[in-house]
Amino acid sequence: MARTLALLIAVDKSLDTSWNPPPFARAEIQALSQVLIQQGIPLSQQCVLTGELTTRAILDGRTRQWAATLQPDDTALIAVVAPLFQQTGQNRLIGFDTLPDLLDATSFPLDEIWHRFRERCRTILLLDPSATGGLPPFAESELEEFAESGNAGLILTACSEGEPSRFIDTTKQRAWLSLVREALAGRAPSAASPKGAITGESLLRYLNRELPRLLRKHFDDFDDQHPMAFGDRSIGVGTVPKPSETNGPLIDADQIQRIRFRAESTGRVKALSGFLKTHRVPDTVNAAAEQFIGRIARTDVQADLDDVYQTLRDQFSFARKDLESRAENDGTGYIRTPRFDYFVSVGIDPDDPTLVRWRREIGRMTNLEVMRGPDFQSVFGNLFDQLIFDFAQPLDLIAIVDRIEEAKPKGVKVRLAGDARSCTITITGFSGLIHLEANELRIEGRSTNGPASLLEQFLDFQRRFSGMMSPRALPPG
Repeated sequence: MARTLALLIAVDKSLDTSWNPPPFARAEIQALSQVLIQQGIPLSQQCVLTGELTTRAILDGRTRQWAATLQPDDTALIAVVAPLFQQTGQNRLIGFDTLPDLLDATSFPLDEIWHRFRERCRTILLLDPSATGGLPPFAESELEEFAESGNAGLILTACSEGEPSRFIDTTKQRAWLSLVREALAGRAPSAASPKGAITGESLLRYLNRELPRLLRKHFDDFDDQHPMAFGDRSIGVGTVPKPSETNGPLIDADQIQRIRFRAESTGRVKALSGFLKTHRVPDTVNAAAEQFIGRIARTDVQADLDDVYQTLRDQFSFARKDLESRAENDGTGYIRTPRFDYFVSVGIDPDDPTLVRWRREIGRMTNLEVMRGPDFQSVFGNLFDQLIFDFAQPLDLIAIVDRIEEAKPKGVKVRLAGDARSCTITITGFSGLIHLEANELRIEGRSTNGPASLLEQFLDFQRRFSGMMSPRALPPG
């Protein structure tokens, strides 16, 4: 049975301090190793060499050992992140024990790695070279020769001869290799061919499009790195994993910590029952103003609770012992019922200290279906115009936006904030908005169907982005 074996090399340190090992090499190779598991290459079929394991002797021994196990129907996938230089047209790898005054004896020829595997089976080389000070950069001519001899082969390089391979300090990633990982992890559908295979051609096309975008975000002079490909570009580097084979859905129902329906409105500070003629309307938003509003709003909060309390008893036939109602001295209050909790609060409006903001919420629902019932509609009508999901772990907003933009679902538009901390999604047929922040998904939109309509919009969102959100049952509010 044909197998794929992976040889992953990251030279991230060296005995001689004059060398400058590529930043984040080890982390990138380890991350690639995990992605290859999704591609059906288990750890037992991977040889990962980093740090002290990249001496000339170990590189020589391990490449011989692993190449000897390959059969003609197998595939060898080699990834190298290392300082590389050329000597009379021969590319040589600087390893952990390479010494400047003994380059011939202590550096390792790249062709020995390539030919040992290429002689046995189809071979793919992912090469992310870094500069080596005053030594000549790697030679493209030798890579062209590699691609023309022996079994089928494909070589993809992070840059052209003489160019830098960029790394990004803020994200601690190597730009080119991070995009390769995104593609193999299934987070970049456009990296695949129409048949779903990630070939050398489709991957190069994706890298040529996305690498400049990525570099533009982090560098002023971003147009100095151009990925290259040599050999048979029709060779498959991987396949787009199914949603269940990727790192999981971007929005996981298991991470939903709380679900709430919310309504907000504003009113004048002077309209609160506790506001006296001797009181002054706040002119700034601060802790003292918050405490003042909380204190004088207690009567109004109690009146709201009394109203809702009685209506709940009438519509749901709750007994007295089924309900617990309490108004606090800080402008908040709640009613606990067997099916859900009702919360109300009054606080100073952060945009205008002469106003107060009323917030009413339903949470801790035993079953979201209660929202669809006539009893709930009779009590709250169309009061609630927001449905909020709080997440236990921060969402990867950039990954979510990228997946939506890659999938291009019909009728969906995404607007990303300049600081990438939030985004707004609009869906054709829904007059409201879907807001995403790191720890919250919020659906806004009032309709004649009340909260049930908000829930339907969420379910529509879930259907449209199949694979983004897990289909597990949603937790109670």
